[in-house]
Amino acid sequence: MLSLNRSPAFVLTALLSMPAWGQAYPIKPLRMIIPYTAGGAADAAGRLAAVKLAEGLKQPVVVENRLGAGTTIGAALVAASPPDGYMLLLAGLTGHIVSGILYKNLAYDPVKSFTAVAQLSDSPFILVVNSASRIRSPRELIELSRSRPSGLTYGSSGTGAGPHLATEMFMRATGANLIHVPYKGSAPAMLAVISGEVDTAILDLSAMNQVQAGKLSALALTTASRSPLAPGVPTLIETGISGVDVPSGQGLLAAAGTPREVVMRINAIVNQALNTDEVRKNFMARAFMPAPKTPEEFAAFLQSEYQKYAELIKRLNVTIE
Repeated sequence: MLSLNRSPAFVLTALLSMPAWGQAYPIKPLRMIIPYTAGGAADAAGRLAAVKLAEGLKQPVVVENRLGAGTTIGAALVAASPPDGYMLLLAGLTGHIVSGILYKNLAYDPVKSFTAVAQLSDSPFILVVNSASRIRSPRELIELSRSRPSGLTYGSSGTGAGPHLATEMFMRATGANLIHVPYKGSAPAMLAVISGEVDTAILDLSAMNQVQAGKLSALALTTASRSPLAPGVPTLIETGISGVDVPSGQGLLAAAGTPREVVMRINAIVNQALNTDEVRKNFMARAFMPAPKTPEEFAAFLQSEYQKYAELIKRLNVTIE
């Protein structure tokens, strides 16, 4: 703390020598924690973001894959880190929020323990059936499920995952009679629909490859707007079904209390990269839509997602199997 007894010249010298976050940061390499397996689509998108950050900040960004406990191990590491902008979390937005609600006795809160830095992507989930099915619209799916005492079956990537909760929201909005069959990941759930093991599923947009191959039929998207990644596929709202707006996405988080100057610098670099053809094409090839936002917009999105899923999980009494 500066003493008021010092001379004006001393005070001016001291002030000028104090580090300014916007100028001094970064003075050392950053770490990006990715709570997913190396080589997957999310990992690849995160690593590209790391490359662009390194170019913009003129410092290396070291990627570390920290797996386990529904992404909570990696999230806990970042939440407990110094709030200086040198450690970032690549968060799958639905998974980060839901895991933070479902896992008990966590040392962090999925929203309050983090600073929203930059959103990377924003994509819908997609409602599909086997292409051999006679179902060609969400309404037909709903009516057929109601006509059968035992209902229809739906697969998901696991209890509490985004597709599971999205389907539960769909059921509550429409009265569809669907029985949950959880799988260990989105790939097994998609294969279950293709093989006829289950009747339907809500999947991420990587399923469009199988739609285009003629193995799946796309019925609708779970977001309010259509996606260029799924040309010709309507939204649930367009088919007359409201109350289901479930996006999927990724973003960068830092520990709570990270200085705004640091957040704004990272955000500006990320948003600039997201607007380039290189990153856009790379993301779209992995079924991600670039979604540049301000930190405030990103924070508001996270808060709204937390409220939505916290209420839904409480109503459904969802537990981790």
